[in-house]
Amino acid sequence: MHNCRLVLIFLLMLSFLSHHKSVCQTADHIVISEIYGGGGNVKAPYKNDFIELYNPTSSTVDLTGWSVQYASAASSKWNVSILNGSIAAHSFYLIQEASGGHDTASLPFPDKVDSINLSATAGKIVLYADTIALTDANPAGTAIIDKVGYGTANGFEGSAAAPSPTSGNTKSIERKARVNSTASSLAPGGIDAYCGNGYDTDNNASDFIVQSNINPQNSASAPEIPTVDFVGGHGIHGPKAGSYATLNNYPNPFNPTTSITFTVAIRAKTTVKVFDLLGRELAVLFNGFAEAKRTYTLLFDASKLSSGIYIYQMNSAGKAETRKMVLLK
Repeated sequence: MHNCRLVLIFLLMLSFLSHHKSVCQTADHIVISEIYGGGGNVKAPYKNDFIELYNPTSSTVDLTGWSVQYASAASSKWNVSILNGSIAAHSFYLIQEASGGHDTASLPFPDKVDSINLSATAGKIVLYADTIALTDANPAGTAIIDKVGYGTANGFEGSAAAPSPTSGNTKSIERKARVNSTASSLAPGGIDAYCGNGYDTDNNASDFIVQSNINPQNSASAPEIPTVDFVGGHGIHGPKAGSYATLNNYPNPFNPTTSITFTVAIRAKTTVKVFDLLGRELAVLFNGFAEAKRTYTLLFDASKLSSGIYIYQMNSAGKAETRKMVLLK
C-alpha cells in the first residue's frame, strides 16, 4: 500500500509538471537536508547530533556503498558513517551521531546509528557514493553527491558556507524548499512545512537557513513532494503566466475549510476533485462547463477529515492541473 501511495504521488506530480515550463531548482539527487551538532549539550532539545537526508526524486535510491563523512571546519581528516538500506522517493533518512551526554529527548528512530561528534557551529559534511575516507579539506569529484559546509568551514558548495547555527545548541541548519523559504515557513504549520527540502543551487550560502524549530525526520516520516517555482507564477505553486489555466487554494495549510479558485482559457468541460494520498476520491467540487477567463471559487470543507496532505486536481480540455493542500487541525 505504501508503494501504491508513492506511485500515485509521482503520477499526479508528473501530470502537473508536464504542462508547464518551470524554473524549478529542486535537486535531481539525494541531498543533505538538515544538520544538527548540539545534541546532548546544555539546552539541547535532542540528546544526539544528527544528519538528515532527503530524496527529492521520484525513485527509490539504494544507499548501499555510500557514506556520509564529517570533518571539522578547517580539517582534511574525515570521519565516516557507512550507510545501508535505501531512501524512498520524496522521503527522508535519519543518521544519528554522537551525544554530549545530557539526557534530553531522543531522536525519532534513526535509519543509521553512529558516533561522529559534529560541531554545533562549524563543520563540513559530504554525502559520498563510496566508503573510503576523503583526504582533502574541500573535496571534489563525481562520487560526491552533496557537500555542505557551515559556519567557518573552508569546504563548501558555491560562494560561501551555510550560516552557522551559532552557539547555544538550540538550532540546526535546514535546506530550503524553495528560494523564498524561511525558518518560519519551513516550521510545522508553515507554508513549506510539507514541501520537502530539495532546493539546491549548489550554493550553501543561499540554500540553507538557520532553524530553531529542529525537526529530524526518518524513513517513517510522511513523504513530502518538492515545491516547484514557476516563471510568472501566482504564488508558490502558481502556473506560468499565460498558461491555459490557473488553480490555487487559500489558506494553505487550512482548518477546516479552504477556498479553491480556478480559471480556464477556453470554455470546456471541467472537473475539480479532491483525493487523499491513497488515490481515493473524497469530493467533486465542480463538474460542468467552465467559461473562459472566469474565476471560479469553490469551498472545500474538511471538517470530517483527519490532518494530513490532500490532493486536488482540475481536468479541463484534456489537460490536468494538480496541487496539494495541507489540513492542520
